[in-house]
Amino acid sequence: MTMMQGINARWRRAGLSACAAAILALSATAAFAQKNDDNIYNAEAGKPALGGFYRPVPGLRPIYFVDGKQLPRRDIEQMQVGFPYKSDWAAAFAARQASARAQKPYGEPGGACWPQGVYHDYIGYPSPIEITQTPGRFQIVHERLTQVRRIHTDGRPHLAGDKLVPTSHGDSIGRWEGDTLVVDTIGVRREFSLGFNMPHSEQLHLVERFRKTDADTLAIDITINDPVGLERPATTTLIYKRSPPGDRTTEDFCVENNRNTPDENQIVTVDMGKRLKYGFDLPDDAWSENAE
Repeated sequence: MTMMQGINARWRRAGLSACAAAILALSATAAFAQKNDDNIYNAEAGKPALGGFYRPVPGLRPIYFVDGKQLPRRDIEQMQVGFPYKSDWAAAFAARQASARAQKPYGEPGGACWPQGVYHDYIGYPSPIEITQTPGRFQIVHERLTQVRRIHTDGRPHLAGDKLVPTSHGDSIGRWEGDTLVVDTIGVRREFSLGFNMPHSEQLHLVERFRKTDADTLAIDITINDPVGLERPATTTLIYKRSPPGDRTTEDFCVENNRNTPDENQIVTVDMGKRLKYGFDLPDDAWSENAE
């Protein structure tokens, strides 16, 4: 070996050692960042760590099942058909869809910058979710409209009687079944929707099961039941992938893209005639306080 070959060989060995050191340093940094990220989102000792920043898997739309059978999809409208509405509710849904196709939407509250509602948050505009898990509380922030949902896991019961005031996200109570967080939600306002133009009554009852299928994948199994509007429950599973450490939500304001022009104080108002059509075009039995 010549002197020059020896020098080149030493340089190559030094270069490989530097590359290996750099890779190890990057791996250590990534591991530290991931561990630090876990600490930020998960502060509930002794429970599975479900917290983190997740993005929906691209291209996956919710597929509904009824009695274990998949509902057909109408590709043109990118929607499920055969959702198990009772006849009068199916008619209300069809009227909303027809109006939307005629460029005169009225059935979707989000069109007036209202919150989307507890279930529509997931599927209306598939956006990232940020979950923080602390003792007694499981909190979800949806990037869409920067909406916050609080799920109580401290053993308290549902609100009842006059204390159960329906809200956009309802009253959510969580409990652990092994590695799965089971969330039971009632008290969702009927003005909101299950999906684009999909109505429901205030008897809506959602059961969600949050579980990790691997270190970076969060599955949410959802059962949708509404004894007033649905013939039988429908089920679906949503899949989210964990984003790299450092990824965060951004602000999303409906008013910036709202069809209803803000006034000089940047307040959006909707005339009463229009407002009554946003989600209030429901069958008569939706208004019964004792509906079961």
